[in-house]
Amino acid sequence: FRRVLFRSIFTALRIPYAPIKWAAAIATVHDSDVNKTARVHELIRAFRDRGHLMADIDPLEYRQRTHHDLEIESHGLTLWDLDREFAVGGFAGRTFARLRDVLGVLRDAYCRTVAVEYTHLQNGKQREWIQAQVERKHEKPDRAEQLRILHKLNQAEAFETFLHTKFVGQKRFSLEGGESVIPLLDAILDSAAKSRLDEVCIGMPHRGRLNVLANIAGKSYSQIFREFEGRYGEEAVQGSGDVKYHLGTSGVFTGHNGEQTKVYLAANPSHLETVDPVLEGIVRAKQELSPNKDAYATLPILLHGDAAFAGQGVVFETMQMSQLQGYRTGGTIHVVINNQVGFTTSPGSSRSTLYCTDVARMVQAPIFHVNGDDPEACIRVARLAFEYRQAFNSDVVIDLVCYRRRGHNEGDDPSYTQPLMYDLIEQKRSVRKLYTESLIGRGDITIEEAEQVLRDYQQQLERVFTEVRDATSQPSEWTTVPDYPEKPTGDAVTAVPLEVLKRISDAYVTPPEGFKIGRAHV
Repeated sequence: FRRVLFRSIFTALRIPYAPIKWAAAIATVHDSDVNKTARVHELIRAFRDRGHLMADIDPLEYRQRTHHDLEIESHGLTLWDLDREFAVGGFAGRTFARLRDVLGVLRDAYCRTVAVEYTHLQNGKQREWIQAQVERKHEKPDRAEQLRILHKLNQAEAFETFLHTKFVGQKRFSLEGGESVIPLLDAILDSAAKSRLDEVCIGMPHRGRLNVLANIAGKSYSQIFREFEGRYGEEAVQGSGDVKYHLGTSGVFTGHNGEQTKVYLAANPSHLETVDPVLEGIVRAKQELSPNKDAYATLPILLHGDAAFAGQGVVFETMQMSQLQGYRTGGTIHVVINNQVGFTTSPGSSRSTLYCTDVARMVQAPIFHVNGDDPEACIRVARLAFEYRQAFNSDVVIDLVCYRRRGHNEGDDPSYTQPLMYDLIEQKRSVRKLYTESLIGRGDITIEEAEQVLRDYQQQLERVFTEVRDATSQPSEWTTVPDYPEKPTGDAVTAVPLEVLKRISDAYVTPPEGFKIGRAHV
């Protein structure tokens, strides 16, 4: 019986059977088990390192992804091992687990609609923290949060659609295709309000600025509509029609449970990433002036375009100063609105890196790539990024992979330069429609509830638009710039005495005795 048993074991393990000593046979079986356990741990490490390469993060096109390092055959494992138990040393909270279950956890953590890059971090505590967060089971949001997400998506889409139909041909650099950034920012600010931070300061380029002004920073719709009609008010800055998407604002953000925090959106009169160091300086000043015991009670958020994030040197310059004592702000949350095209250029023709966010690896920042068509995943990543910033006071990057439904601005026809991409975009339903269908399909809400939320918001916009058109006078309040502390009273003496200046200038032109000055060569 023993001989038959061992013959069957050897056959299953593909070990040549021969009349050898029992001790040697047992040792061979043991070595094989140890070897396969080690290979399972190699597989786990491979998914943590390169699982992002198989993630479904492109909302435009699904393709079957694979990678040699993520195949079980590459690690000496076979299909016969899927239902075998291995010692996994605490992976996913387990001591032993079937290989099939291990792969399930790894694929859910690293290969769905969120892709995580974090194993480049040199700090072991940071790696372990992220690892524990992404490898645990994620429950779907409760009903209240689902309705909040849908409400913010409704706001984002209705606002863009309204502007597109009421102000035909006017440039606004719409957010269409990337509407998930609104619930994402809403989740970050909600977390900041719950943590009782003093203020959240946002810097961003033109793309989506009007939407963020209205639906995150609290700028009134009537004020934005007035600006589209060229009415900036007597006290406001004068300029051409592009002023409206350069302006900033300040206001108060109210979270899900009524908590509040101040919100400030910096004006960006220049282009693209120029606002990055400006916002960091504003945040550092606010932190130093704050009476809050938390040195980093003001949170900076920087929004970027994908091509600009990869291609503009000011991004590198700003990030490389992020941990310097004289400049640090306790970690910045970077949100890249990645519409996969830079003006008219595809990623393959505009950068040499796989991701537009690879520059962030130099400052040991974790990077979360997320599919913009999965708003629940966007919310989860937003909260995770905020918690990481609070825990480690370091930069963190969210790469929101989406698309740009219209051209660089509303006067462009993008199908001339990107015909294949825009064939796909023309066929796509909006993220709001996809998410609504998902909630209805899962039985989380009814069709009537979804339609009522959108209908209420559209009626609100129509009402405000009518009020603006019928208004006979300009509003008295304008909040396009922040309030600054009053200047100190009294005359401050800043002049340097003439004698001091003369002594300094004399020192420059009077070399020490015996010192020979070389001739300048032109």
